[in-house]
Amino acid sequence: MDLEIRQATAANFPTVRLSQLAAMLSETGGLFSKTIEACDIKQLKNLFEVTASGYWDDHYVFGKKSRFCPKSTDRWLRIYSL
Repeated sequence: MDLEIRQATAANFPTVRLSQLAAMLSETGGLFSKTIEACDIKQLKNLFEVTASGYWDDHYVFGKKSRFCPKSTDRWLRIYSL
């Protein structure tokens, strides 16, 4: 799979985002129904706050080590005040 990463910032690399999506789907069964049933923004934030697996702490792409930087969606959620 050839992913377009030239224009992406490191934290937004498609490989990192895909790993976060995989974590979200595996941790939250029935994500769509839980999203619709959420009563407030705090519940939504808790649904979408995930951390990529430990492998991604020092990787942005498969097989190429980088400096240590935990990858989670909580920073993005803080930036956009969710």
